[in-house]
Amino acid sequence: MRKLILDERGDLQFKPYIARFPERIRDHGGDCFAAIRAKDIIVHHPFESFDVVVQFLRQPQPIPRSWRSNRPFIAPATIRRSSVH
Repeated sequence: MRKLILDERGDLQFKPYIARFPERIRDHGGDCFAAIRAKDIIVHHPFESFDVVVQFLRQPQPIPRSWRSNRPFIAPATIRRSSVH
């Protein structure tokens, strides 16, 4: 699009937009899961950066713990699946 607008008509060009990173995730030190535990998050594209989605996918998920013994929780579906094989 920039090639279609002459240099002397720069007023017709949009100013570059820089998407922001969600503040709540920044407040939790970049920990997406901690921010979600505190409150649900909606990311509004293109106003908020897509980098937060990439960061969420790359961040390791915390291992759920059993509330009784504080040991790692193994889901029943996982147990059933492992007993079949």
